[in-house]
Amino acid sequence: ADEGTKRVAHALAEHLGAGHVVSVSRANSWFTRKTFLSPHILTRGRRSAVEVALYLPGQSATLASFLRATILRAATRKAIVLVALQPARIPTPARPLLKLLKPHVVLTPSPTLAEEVRRLGMRSVLFPLWVDQERFRPVPEESKKALREKYGLPEDAKIVLHVGHLSPLRNLEWIDSLGRDDSGVLTMVVAGSSVASHQLADQLRSAGVRVISRYLPNIEEVYQLANVYVFPVRDERGAIGVPLSVLEAMSCNIPVVATRFGGLPRMFAEGEGVFFADDVTAFKDRVDKALLLTGDEIRTRHAASPYTQQDIVPALIEEASRWGRPQRARKISAS
Repeated sequence: ADEGTKRVAHALAEHLGAGHVVSVSRANSWFTRKTFLSPHILTRGRRSAVEVALYLPGQSATLASFLRATILRAATRKAIVLVALQPARIPTPARPLLKLLKPHVVLTPSPTLAEEVRRLGMRSVLFPLWVDQERFRPVPEESKKALREKYGLPEDAKIVLHVGHLSPLRNLEWIDSLGRDDSGVLTMVVAGSSVASHQLADQLRSAGVRVISRYLPNIEEVYQLANVYVFPVRDERGAIGVPLSVLEAMSCNIPVVATRFGGLPRMFAEGEGVFFADDVTAFKDRVDKALLLTGDEIRTRHAASPYTQQDIVPALIEEASRWGRPQRARKISAS
């Protein structure tokens, strides 16, 4: 599963408590993981007093995810709420079948997916994702300098940051040309320990990009030491519908330059450190402008403040729980 999906699952599980969580990804049997046809899972689900089962698939809104949701619904007799964080390509011949494979509702941060499932006759609710603003917070200039020393980065560089796995779906070519001149700009990509494309990592390094391909337990520190965060992804298969990295960067109150990806344009207006770019030329231009911002010109943390983990996770759980009751659920607005 994508790192963002894992982190969303962890936050939901933490809120619900261990007694209400079944992790199918840890099942020993491939058959169990793919079908949910396990006496333990289905018996526990049927005997549970809960009215709603919240299903968060690792591969988002695939045909297989809808099939598993249908199995859960039939076997447990619970209301099934499918939490799908990004769209997936479903073959056209299979789309009529989806009309028979309906969870009670699909909760998603992706406007594209919400509209798609509505066209297929399913109910969908848009909801935003969240950020832990206690962990991801701005630091004073002295701390920023200390963090740069810790990571072996120049104290006086203008650091442009991207965090995410290396994949052709993420349009990282736009990052290639940033910082090639003598302007003092250092571009850094934090890819984590699982590098999907070594060729792409080599390409970025040859363009002068600093690539960190190891696990960083204190990931908030790389946002805190940066000047600007960039998110060039255009393909909706390249990230979850509201990228957590964008929220985390904003929570650290650094300017963000992003494409009009997923739910971002619904959640944020341009200005006060938020920039949107539709092509590579505009992307470079917005990065240059973002690097010039200082002090009170940057209010990205304020823009992200409605989307705290402490507020959104309970609201999502409440939204899901309403689908097990007679009355129609209210919607969580992502606008």
